[in-house]
Amino acid sequence: MTAYIIVGAIATWVLGWLWYQYLFPKVREEFGVPPSTRTFVITAVALLVLSAAVGTFIKNRSVVDMADTLRLGFKIWVGFLLPVLVTFWASTRQSLNILVATAGYWLVAALLLAILADWMLL
Repeated sequence: MTAYIIVGAIATWVLGWLWYQYLFPKVREEFGVPPSTRTFVITAVALLVLSAAVGTFIKNRSVVDMADTLRLGFKIWVGFLLPVLVTFWASTRQSLNILVATAGYWLVAALLLAILADWMLL
C-alpha cells in the first residue's frame, strides 16, 4: 500500500503540472500568484492523503473489474471532490474557467488513482 500511496501522489502531482502548464496555461495565469514552496508541500501532503483514501476505498470494496474501478473513481469525484470545488469556487468568485479546469483535473486524478489502485493493490 505504501508504494501505491507514493506512486499515486507523484502521478497526480505530475498530472496537475501537465494539466495547468500545457493544457490550461491561461487558467494557471488566472490564479495570479505563482506557486510557492509552501504550496508544493501542502499539495504533496494532500495528494498523499488522497492516494491513501482512494487506495483504501478500492481495496475494501468488492471491485471485480476495471469498470467497477472507474465507477468508484467517478463516485469519489462526484461525492467528495466536486462538492468541495464548487463550494470553494462559489465563495471565492473565481471565473468559471477555473472551476471547469480544476474539476476536470480532479476527475482525471480520481480516475488515475483508482486505476493505479486497481493495478497495484488488487
